[in-house]
Amino acid sequence: MIIKNLNILKNIYLKTPNNFSVLTLTVFSSLLTLSGIPLLLPAINILTQKDNFNNEKLFIFYEKIYEILGIELTFNNAILFSLLLIFLGHLITLFVELFSQRIQVKLINQYTINFLEGYYKSNWIHMNDEKSGNLHSGISRESNIVSETHLDTLRFISTFLYLLTYMLISFIIFPKFILFIIFYALFTSLPILIVTKKIKDLSEKNNTKQIELSSLISNLINNKKFFKSSNNFFNFKEILKNKINFIIKTNWKSIFMDGILRTFNILLGMTLLVLVLIFHKQLNLQISEILVLLFVFSRTVPTYISFANNFTRVFQKIPIYLSLTSRQKLLKSNEEIFGDKVYKSDSIIKFDKVNFWYNVEQNNIFNDVSFSINPKTSIAILGSSGSGKSTLIDLLLGLLSPKKGNIFYGDLNNKDINYSTLREKVSYVSQNSTLVDGTINFNMRLLKNNESEENIIKACKLASIHDTIMKFPENYNYNIGENGSKLSGGQRQRLTIARSLLNDPEILILDEATNQLDNETEISINQTLESLKQIKTIIIISHKLQSYKNIDHIYKIENHKIVQIK
Repeated sequence: MIIKNLNILKNIYLKTPNNFSVLTLTVFSSLLTLSGIPLLLPAINILTQKDNFNNEKLFIFYEKIYEILGIELTFNNAILFSLLLIFLGHLITLFVELFSQRIQVKLINQYTINFLEGYYKSNWIHMNDEKSGNLHSGISRESNIVSETHLDTLRFISTFLYLLTYMLISFIIFPKFILFIIFYALFTSLPILIVTKKIKDLSEKNNTKQIELSSLISNLINNKKFFKSSNNFFNFKEILKNKINFIIKTNWKSIFMDGILRTFNILLGMTLLVLVLIFHKQLNLQISEILVLLFVFSRTVPTYISFANNFTRVFQKIPIYLSLTSRQKLLKSNEEIFGDKVYKSDSIIKFDKVNFWYNVEQNNIFNDVSFSINPKTSIAILGSSGSGKSTLIDLLLGLLSPKKGNIFYGDLNNKDINYSTLREKVSYVSQNSTLVDGTINFNMRLLKNNESEENIIKACKLASIHDTIMKFPENYNYNIGENGSKLSGGQRQRLTIARSLLNDPEILILDEATNQLDNETEISINQTLESLKQIKTIIIISHKLQSYKNIDHIYKIENHKIVQIK
């Protein structure tokens, strides 16, 4: 298990941008520190008025260094030169940390955008199966945590190199001291591994509950009227409360175990230092060596504790990293696959013996459906609820693929066409209006942010919503609330129809889009559609016939087939 996790850590490190640059700078910083700290010994030796070191070879080595550099070996020169190297080492360390955090910020953006794009590019069936909590959690929480995993991995590698540096310094000054450090590392390694394993398991459970909680909150927001109007929230609140309490409990356990481990490492390090001081005579340590060892030790123990903390932090985040990256791979494996042929404007769309079912256990939705849609005509597709009206549109747009038969777009069939080139010429308006929190102008410009005010007003007049907007405070700068909550159902529908007209589509699809309109407004919208049908292909999905007397062709879905009734 440890080997597997270390292999995951290695892969995370290798996938981290600029990892080699960070490693190079860390090595350079370590070398400066490795050179600077031992050079304090000549200064301390001069200060304590000792004529030589306990280690004569080391003293000769230092003399040669200063001789090569052309520096006279005095107390001031020794201390200044040593501190300069140490200062430069720490300055580079600061730069490495800032550079690493900059990498993390970029990774947040990268993971968030990739997850969003992966969701958008996935096929329609997978998109419908994907829980909203997975998307919300991936964007708002997990992308940030996964970027922190990369940062902690860089820190883990950096602190490991710094730890090696301080161990080498200790070995240079007093070779036997390395045994104490090895003992310290071995004695603390088992508790670190045990605690890290427990924290990793807690993190995995915590992340699962976080995703479930995110889905529940999304459901609460989407169904707020149900919970509010029927007083159904209190039982649902207990479900949310149980999830929240579990998350709090696992977080507290992780914090507690991490704190205990940190305290244990500090106390053991202090005990080791006290033992060195007590037995300094038996260890034959000089005052100058003790002072430098104290300095080195004051750096080694915190570095080791930081190394252990980074180790724990990385392994705590690995379940979240694996969760997000596995879902990204799943999105990638379910990406829509199109042909490479470009849709040609004003092509005849023809269904040729199309059969479709969602799974083999269910009956066919369509059996050998054949009909044509000519360009610049209007058609209505009628049918009872569940008959397959929306499924038919999903097939037309390439969101679903026929199980048998073909759909032709001019001379291109559904296997060859690049559906992106078709969809960019389509505006789709469903019975559930798609509006976001913001002003009317903002919502109208969602598809084209540089759209002129003149065109916006023109589209709103065509959708019979302009006069209503002019009665709002601030008119087109009126904030309509999330999902258009400050508008009536009919106002929301008219605004979405206006936005679809603003997009100037070649094909306009209205999927039960006029059901919430009053008779007067519906008549007005139909008059607009009547004027547009000579220049656009208009497809209307509905369960009622009386409103569409001037439609060119009317089809009805019944018994898994489509029948032309006009």
